[in-house]
Amino acid sequence: MDAPSGTDAAGGGDVTSAAVISTSQLTRAFGRHVAVDGVDLHVRAGRVYGLLGPNGAGKSTTLRMLLGLLAPTSGDISLFGAPWHRAALHRVGASIDGPSLYGHLSARGNVRVHSRLLGLGDDAVSRALSCAGLEGTGRAKARSSARG
Repeated sequence: MDAPSGTDAAGGGDVTSAAVISTSQLTRAFGRHVAVDGVDLHVRAGRVYGLLGPNGAGKSTTLRMLLGLLAPTSGDISLFGAPWHRAALHRVGASIDGPSLYGHLSARGNVRVHSRLLGLGDDAVSRALSCAGLEGTGRAKARSSARG
């Protein structure tokens, strides 16, 4: 996950440009096992990034640290150009280890649950389903739609 000095994680561009996420020597150890070792990451606004690696490479651990779900052993995290602070998370959306779906509910029912948790109305549900191309799923349960 380390990028060459002077470039962003995608291998291009100067790291001095505005980074929405930045880490410096980010490390997390669980006892003697080092799960994340000195990661320097610079994610610029308007770009799409992916963390790739085998199981146990530290991808989820890194994301959990960025979200404040797990404290780093050492290193620094900045969000939106400022040192990590919980208040910045209102600008962040994340899903670690896949989305939570209720198999007994339809796509609309699942989106409605999350919409209510966020205090959004049914218009947001319809927009989300439309964006995902799921507006025509009707009453099909998520467990039947997930099988491909």
